[in-house]
Amino acid sequence: MAMLSLIGLAERFAGYDRWSAAADEFNLRSLLIRQLGSVPDDENWDPGALGRDVLAALTLTPAQAAEMAQRWRTLPIEQIRLLRRHKILLTPLAQLADQLPAGPDAERIRTWLSVQPTLP
Repeated sequence: MAMLSLIGLAERFAGYDRWSAAADEFNLRSLLIRQLGSVPDDENWDPGALGRDVLAALTLTPAQAAEMAQRWRTLPIEQIRLLRRHKILLTPLAQLADQLPAGPDAERIRTWLSVQPTLP
């Protein structure tokens, strides 16, 4: 997929930050899966693989994020940005939650999606 390659190249060579690159990649993959469906044996077009990739990109646990979200107005700006980044990375999964294969990853994603609306 050319667009995914371009996102990777922008991150690698043009100083595009990893959070923005990940968000763009996840949003693009989510859009393609929603519009065209999943493709067997292709990780880019698989809702389960997208879910695993999003989970791997997150740096907080749902419990940590929920606790921070309760007091986000008192947090330093970098921690607020971290919560926003998590919220943004989770957005593509909200529209694919019903397509995720059953299992521990889907449960983790559902836990995250219950925390997401509380994030700034």
